[in-house]
Amino acid sequence: MEETEKIEHAKELIAEAIRKYPRIAVACSFGKDSMVTVHIAREVDPDIKIFSVMTQFKPRETFTYLKKMNKKMNLKTTVYMVADSVPKILRDASLEVILLPVEEFNRKASQVESYSGRKIYELDP
Repeated sequence: MEETEKIEHAKELIAEAIRKYPRIAVACSFGKDSMVTVHIAREVDPDIKIFSVMTQFKPRETFTYLKKMNKKMNLKTTVYMVADSVPKILRDASLEVILLPVEEFNRKASQVESYSGRKIYELDP
């Protein structure tokens, strides 16, 4: 299958999913594959919702890139984040940051640290 055929097939799948599911969105990590998916999905539906699930331990560069692409592509991204507060870098009117409860994450992180001797974000899953 040629590249253009793959892109057209992806668009057809996205269009079918949009027709089939009334509440649909694109999950985006802001890596290269996610950005291609967002781009293709927005060609099908320019108003498709974009969301990301992150922790406060992501590299600063990820947050910087998220903000840059959110603005450049007018994504109106919703960020779901496990944190006690919104990191300063993500305090931006064009982003909606929804904080998720940290209690369970902190419990699991403590268990991982006691078992491995390392912080959870230092380990390879």
